[in-house]
Amino acid sequence: MKRLLFVSGLLLCTSALGQLSQAAASAATQQINAIMKDYTDTLVTPASGSDGVVVVSLKVLQSEKVAKLWTFIAATAVGKYFNDHPKFSVKEVWFSDAADLKARPARYAVLQLELAKRVQAQVYAGTMTLEEGQTKVWSSLVRKTKDVSK
Repeated sequence: MKRLLFVSGLLLCTSALGQLSQAAASAATQQINAIMKDYTDTLVTPASGSDGVVVVSLKVLQSEKVAKLWTFIAATAVGKYFNDHPKFSVKEVWFSDAADLKARPARYAVLQLELAKRVQAQVYAGTMTLEEGQTKVWSSLVRKTKDVSK
């Protein structure tokens, strides 16, 4: 029930489902949760009213180290999906956790999808280390707010 209410708070938009199907969102969610299960429960969903994807930690991320790791894992999971499906034109990945979503306006860290795709491909190919990928993702995040109460 708690998860259902949280999903409702994200204001899902069915028109965005053409870019990120529910099956793809579930697959990305499962991949992230398999790695981060000791730290959080994650939900991946299309962003409302934009060409983006929202990745939410349903728990507060307890430290910067955990936040950096979670953001990197999530960025590469979403990047892989869109590398495998290049016909889709999603532009951004919006990251948030339970505390930042409760804030008014809600707070997000936004990453350009092209960067997530590039980092995923380079890490997978072995031309970028995991540490370099994590640093690149974290340093490329842009802080944004969005009033979801309207």
